[in-house]
Amino acid sequence: MPEPEAHFPYARRLRLDWTQAQDGSWHHADKDDPHRWEVVCAQCGDIDGPADRQPEPARSLRGPYNGKHSARRAVKRHEQQHPAQALDLGPMSDWPVI
Repeated sequence: MPEPEAHFPYARRLRLDWTQAQDGSWHHADKDDPHRWEVVCAQCGDIDGPADRQPEPARSLRGPYNGKHSARRAVKRHEQQHPAQALDLGPMSDWPVI
């Protein structure tokens, strides 16, 4: 049975004013909410862009959260639910995190 994939979520300020380019990629206008935060996890299918355009697992995790500490607690919870193997590897890397 294959081992479950480790997740590497991160917290950031809630990004605002998204626009979609012709190639389908998303861009934001460098405008963030100073009070609310969100959690992004590529392993949950989050492709960046507005939360309502993400798949359900990513949308549920995304938030928003009222403050940095709430978002960081969500990151820690998510990491515990999807732990890395005994040798902790960084995302998309074959090298151990030191």
